Amino acid sequence: MIRPFVLLFLLSSADTLEVAYPAPMRGRWVEVVLTAYSPLDAFTRNDEGNPRRLTATGVPTGRVPYGVATDPQALPYGTRIWIPPETGYLPETFPVERVFTVDDTGSIPRRRTRSTGVPHLDLRYKSVESAQRFGTRRAWVFIVEDGA
Repeated sequence: MIRPFVLLFLLSSADTLEVAYPAPMRGRWVEVVLTAYSPLDAFTRNDEGNPRRLTATGVPTGRVPYGVATDPQALPYGTRIWIPPETGYLPETFPVERVFTVDDTGSIPRRRTRSTGVPHLDLRYKSVESAQRFGTRRAWVFIVEDGA
């Protein structure tokens, strides 16, 4: 399947991101710390030692393998975040596919966000190997406003 070409424009306004399709997004840029996890790693197992199959909001990780975990006090569940490909998270995707929803949390993102004041986003991968390769990075992400 050939995907349509999508144009990405960054306007001079510091709070607007324009994507030609499907619609312009409005919001704000935020500097964050990025790490990655997989529902299959040892740290995200349930009390019985089995991989966690649901996020904190009940999203099945088998059906939605990519997403964002963070401190819900800093970025509430349901917050949509546009993550630039330059961060290294799924860089092969098109701009319109790069909006991810906060649907999970964990003790590490909560603790690090609260101790540093810088939002810590833990990005979900399908495999443990991909999550480990990602490492830790600082980046700017775009928080999409509701209704945008």
